Amino acid sequence: MLADYAIARHYPEARSADDPYWAFFDAVVAALAKLTARWMLVGFIHGVLNTDNTTISGETIDYGPCASMDAYDPDKVFSSIDQFGRYAFSNQPAVMKWNLARFGETLLPVMEDGADKAIEAATASISRFDVHYRLAYAAGFRRKLGLEQEVEGDLDLAADLLDRMARNHADFTLTFRYVSEAAEDSGRDADVRSLFESPTILTTGLRVGVNVCREKISLRKRALRKCAASTRCLFLVTTGWKRPSLTQKPDASNDSMSF
Repeated sequence: MLADYAIARHYPEARSADDPYWAFFDAVVAALAKLTARWMLVGFIHGVLNTDNTTISGETIDYGPCASMDAYDPDKVFSSIDQFGRYAFSNQPAVMKWNLARFGETLLPVMEDGADKAIEAATASISRFDVHYRLAYAAGFRRKLGLEQEVEGDLDLAADLLDRMARNHADFTLTFRYVSEAAEDSGRDADVRSLFESPTILTTGLRVGVNVCREKISLRKRALRKCAASTRCLFLVTTGWKRPSLTQKPDASNDSMSF
């Protein structure tokens, strides 16, 4: 059976489960949730994310209509056939989840314990997509923001940045790149602001975040570029909200980030 081949090739650990076909489906859900999170973190727009362009292996295929985000717009599409925004950037998690539901339907007949139990198990797996996605997205965005410790509100902070980027048509990639460079050179602050139509939207937070980063660089004697790359978006405190650890005095004897 094709499902047995897929399990053996991609998810051999599922063979030892009580219901290998449910375990297979559950693993595919997790893999594609994490893949979708990576797309969203780098501004990748697939373009036509239908079921035949979705792989059980958790890999990206069919790069024909795809594109990378330039000026950030969560509703951006890159396929001429997508007139209603079904495959828009911000819709990708929901569309992937829908695709997985269709895949789950094809496995119901071979899952154990009868139709009702199979539907219940598949539904539970689909519901976990959101959890897998949120955890992967949060961890990835913390890395983009240079926040090594998880603090409640991190995703709110990320959402605030993206909202400001959308309202100011800031370039997705360059925003993160320029802030990482500003973390090591105050002369580059203007480059960050230049990406935003209302540059004053960054004034307060950029100064606070970058100064904290520079202080830690000096204390820990790390390579400037390496530190900047890991602390690139601390200017997100532009709303006046601060992570508690941002105001803590750095420990010069500890080489681990305190934020």
